[in-house]
Amino acid sequence: MHSAQAKAGMAIMALVGSAFAAPILAASPAVASITSVLSNPLVQQGAFNMTVNAGSQYMANGGDVGDINMIEVGTAGIPGTNLIPVVAGETFSLTANKFDQGVTIPNSFSKWGIQVGGGILSNRFGKATDNHMSGQGFGGAVVSEYFKLIIETGSNAAPSLAD
Repeated sequence: MHSAQAKAGMAIMALVGSAFAAPILAASPAVASITSVLSNPLVQQGAFNMTVNAGSQYMANGGDVGDINMIEVGTAGIPGTNLIPVVAGETFSLTANKFDQGVTIPNSFSKWGIQVGGGILSNRFGKATDNHMSGQGFGGAVVSEYFKLIIETGSNAAPSLAD
């Protein structure tokens, strides 16, 4: 019982301390800088794209978080229509399950072609969806992202057909 009371006391002290520290942290230039970066629409879109890519890979890989290609996720956050990040993300792989192997590349030219082709298809479809479904409000955005997720998941699942 004494231990539970001590833990409750520490929790209350932490809450009171946080209440006093919050205004100081809010006024801090570092916090203001981080807040301004996170409120940037370009950063938000990049983070969203990375999240969608990771979720798509998770579904395509049968629900194994360790098979998510961290390089592909990272390149998904790079803005613009340039295909170099897409090709790099589909060519080079670094996953938690094979971290000891380091960065790997596809084991055959055909598998590489499927991966890169799927990435390019997904990228182009996503851009077309953004261009043709804009201006329809929240519902249009939801439908647009849903279609992009389906194509992205299919392009992530396609390379397993070459095995």
